[in-house]
Amino acid sequence: MAAKGLGESVWWGVTPSMDLSDVYDQVWFEKADKNGKLAISDSDTFSVLLVGAADLRHVLRTMASCTGQTDRQLHFYMLEASMENYARHIAFLSLLTESLSKVGLQERIEYYLELTSNSLVRGQTMNYLRKSCEDWIRMVTDDAFQKLRLPLIDLSTLKYKERDILEGIFKFWRHQDDRTFDIATLWDERIRHYLTSARYDARDGVFDWDYHMKLGEMVPIVNSLEYKRWRHNGVAYQLREDAVYETPNRTLASGVLTLKDGERIARRGYWGDIVNSPYISIGSESDNKELFKKANGKYVKTSSHVAEYNMLQYMQQIFPSFISKSLLANAKTQSNERGLTIVEEVEEEEEEEEEEEGSSHNGVHQNGSQPKEARKKVNEMPLLPEMNVRITLLPLGPVADMAVRGKFHKRFHMVYLSNSMVHHLTDKLLPMLRDDPLIMAETAKFLLDLKEDQKMEYDRKVTKMAETLNFKPTELKVLKENYLLFKKT
Repeated sequence: MAAKGLGESVWWGVTPSMDLSDVYDQVWFEKADKNGKLAISDSDTFSVLLVGAADLRHVLRTMASCTGQTDRQLHFYMLEASMENYARHIAFLSLLTESLSKVGLQERIEYYLELTSNSLVRGQTMNYLRKSCEDWIRMVTDDAFQKLRLPLIDLSTLKYKERDILEGIFKFWRHQDDRTFDIATLWDERIRHYLTSARYDARDGVFDWDYHMKLGEMVPIVNSLEYKRWRHNGVAYQLREDAVYETPNRTLASGVLTLKDGERIARRGYWGDIVNSPYISIGSESDNKELFKKANGKYVKTSSHVAEYNMLQYMQQIFPSFISKSLLANAKTQSNERGLTIVEEVEEEEEEEEEEEGSSHNGVHQNGSQPKEARKKVNEMPLLPEMNVRITLLPLGPVADMAVRGKFHKRFHMVYLSNSMVHHLTDKLLPMLRDDPLIMAETAKFLLDLKEDQKMEYDRKVTKMAETLNFKPTELKVLKENYLLFKKT
């Protein structure tokens, strides 16, 4: 596909997040027996191969939806196009599971949205990143430390060379000299190259056209001002209006081979998306319909509000033992002050409960609150999901390399393919699939560079690839036109 604006390094997904476990259950519900037992039971491990997902949107949403609803275990196997993607996965999973005493709830959500999506971040955000790099370096060089600090991730399949590359990436991130990655200049160079000189001078009009004639029609909750701001400087989420976003986000750096004087040389720069935007991934849909209310024909909230709300909900649902009602209420109050109105009522715990003197039994006060010492101990612990989740980062390379490994035989219930890595949809996948598998592929709906006939042609080609493997198209209302879904015939 000729989608130059997407870039060679894909940092975020260009489709909305999905609960993959629910998709699987909906398709195979027809196979449920009279007791309602599904093709995969609640006690089984649901295994998914994510090829080119680029971010954690599906992982987080699936974890959030399943926690407390099932005893099912989740195992995500992630295959990406670059080690920089893996470095970001490690960093962002580490951030989300940091102890509450180190990073507060609201603070980690702001860090997460900035680091996943912004070209420029606040100074304190980059300070957190640089300080954390020591831990991340230790994780990829010390298995015992990694299993203690971030047990939900599995690096055991990575090669020693790949671990060395990860170490080098983290060392680059912690570098103090911002001039070594001047993303403001690099972003502008990408725009100039993409638009050419004549169109660059009229870039405001190009950005406005892309919004009103393309993205705005598909994802109207994305505000035209926030989209055009991002097109200009790469700052997607500016959650604090009084803050300064001027520090380069080094997690968006990658190297590609470029042609210079007839020779191919490696060059570090910003080679990611400059057209489609990171809003689609986590800021385009939500179960909170109040976020999509209008006044005078215009949305009251924006994609930034949707993304922040979704992350708050994910944190609450994935880590219920750590995210107390009072802590969640405090984070939501901070969001409300910036215009994010949370609809559902939160039964606030009075802070005085922790100070009250009273009898306790087995470390719990009669009023049901934890003693102050116990709460402090919990706050100092890394956050752990309520359910059994494992995320395995696979060695770079074609899916065919996995097929020769016996341990992946009949392993996956579902295979997910991004539109940038759909070429991995080959017969090499077949030995690794369970008896009732699904193949889920992104459509090209949100790739703004493509015309409608190109998007339709892409869908036809992917469908033909799946049919060649004896998979037939199936539809689910929840997928809309965002995904193609296939099940075994």
